[in-house]
Amino acid sequence: MAVYRKEPRKRGVRPAAVAGIGVAAVILIAAAAALLLKGGGEAGTPSSISAPASTPAPTATPAPTSVDLAATGGYPEPGDKLGSISIEGTQVDCDLYYGDSEAEFDKGAGLYTGTGIPGEGRTIISGAHTNTYYRDLESVEEGDEILISTRYGEYRYRVTGMQVATDTDTTAYDLNADHENLVLYTCYPFGATQYTEQRYFVYGELVEGPAIVDGTASSAASGEQ
Repeated sequence: MAVYRKEPRKRGVRPAAVAGIGVAAVILIAAAAALLLKGGGEAGTPSSISAPASTPAPTATPAPTSVDLAATGGYPEPGDKLGSISIEGTQVDCDLYYGDSEAEFDKGAGLYTGTGIPGEGRTIISGAHTNTYYRDLESVEEGDEILISTRYGEYRYRVTGMQVATDTDTTAYDLNADHENLVLYTCYPFGATQYTEQRYFVYGELVEGPAIVDGTASSAASGEQ
């Protein structure tokens, strides 16, 4: 009699196990979807991490509108270096001294001591030799910027005009103006090495710069009169 031998079952995944894995996968997918929705719908971004804040752009420090002259050395004395002067679009760029003698003109441009200094709100007159520091005043045009840098602030002026006048023509400037204005002058014709009777004037209006609030300025200036 033939003996029937039962074939052993091949090892594999039981149907029930397969079903269990399928259910688990569904649960994991559903959980992942819930996390995505909770995190705003952006894949890979955990809901607990916030986007970095943008860095604000740096703000420029506003220029001072006034300055205490006493805190920066007081009113200048004749011969003192006041700062520097330069004019846009020209080769004028030199030191600026308080005084208009040969001692100052040998080193740079000078400020006439009978007038004001930047920030006083008065007429300012500056001169220099035509064959050195103010040689290139001939290149100045209306609208150019004149920059005077001092130990107590920077002052910008806009050129409003130019003219030739004699050295004795007092109508070429107004020492009693009630507003700050700048007058530059040099001998004319340009490049002259000998004394001439003509002067070339450049006029500028104040654009910006701190006003002097120290009383030392006005008292010193009145003493020059």
